[in-house]
Amino acid sequence: MTHASSMRLAIITWRDTANPLAGGAEILTDNIARIIQSRGHDVTVICGGPTEQHPYNIINAGGTYTQYLRVPWIVYKLEKRYGAFDLLIDVENGIPFFSPLWHRHHPNVCLVHHVHTDQWSTRFSPAVAAFGRFMEKTVMPLVYKNTPFVAVSPSTASALVEIGIDRKHIVIIENGVSAHPAVQKESNEPLFIAIGRLVPHKQINIMLEAWKIVRKELKGGRLLIIGSGPEYTTLVSSLPPGCELLGHVDENTKWKLLENCWMLIHTAHHEGWGMVILEAASVGKPSVALDAPGVRDAIINNVTGILCNNIQDLEEAWTRLARDSKLRHMLGSQARDRSLKLSWERTAEQYITMAKTMRNGHIAS
Repeated sequence: MTHASSMRLAIITWRDTANPLAGGAEILTDNIARIIQSRGHDVTVICGGPTEQHPYNIINAGGTYTQYLRVPWIVYKLEKRYGAFDLLIDVENGIPFFSPLWHRHHPNVCLVHHVHTDQWSTRFSPAVAAFGRFMEKTVMPLVYKNTPFVAVSPSTASALVEIGIDRKHIVIIENGVSAHPAVQKESNEPLFIAIGRLVPHKQINIMLEAWKIVRKELKGGRLLIIGSGPEYTTLVSSLPPGCELLGHVDENTKWKLLENCWMLIHTAHHEGWGMVILEAASVGKPSVALDAPGVRDAIINNVTGILCNNIQDLEEAWTRLARDSKLRHMLGSQARDRSLKLSWERTAEQYITMAKTMRNGHIAS
């Protein structure tokens, strides 16, 4: 039986964790949906297929693009049958679901991981990229001008302001990370891990160029890259010595590798929030990364890792931290301390508070 104070929330998003291309956005949705549901509220996630079973209700809205047409009708039918949702979270993955146009009389919020402005041209043809940029930079700010936004990091909030979203309409709710036991062990040989989808903006090519220099300086070591994506074939055919592309691995394998590595290497051009950086931090491992939006929110420079301005900085910091075990362990310990303050429970509770505030007729700010 549902408690009188419980709420009904809908999250409309692009993918489920069952999708082979699932990433940080799907991890966020799954974690907050699970926790909010466990707090006695009712959560429905509506997204494109494929989907899998979860503790919360999940509805397959169709294909990658057809879901944008089907989602409004699905929400309408659910609200007609069970009553209005207390909050609808519209997740923007480049293009949002434009919920203010069809869900006008009930609370909506737009959740943004990162603004995709520079990413469109790396993934799509010039015509499609131009359309995507127009929808994100021009149409979205117009349609959502009176809608609250949730940004996952200060970098994302700043990017939203740059495309015309009023700062007073933006709330920052940082992502969490799962807690793990402290790990003191390291592999005997230098071991470095990179995790992420193999797409252009992750700039794995820069990492590989830096690795050639670092491995020569260290006279050995291994770089293991975890992830899959459209650039897999290109990358696997041009790997330098000491580097291995593992593709997709299961969660147990990922965590074992993180526990044994010396540090995480990250070269993305931008992120919403460097979730893998916090995963490494949770087992006491620091990160060396290019200074980029989102990444600089996940790493406190020279405290939980090192931020680099260019490939030369990356090579120097990577080599220095590999040689200096005392500094490496200190940064790793501080990274773990910070990760313990960024739990998924904390993140989910902020969404619950926001939902209660909006149910009572106030705009979150």
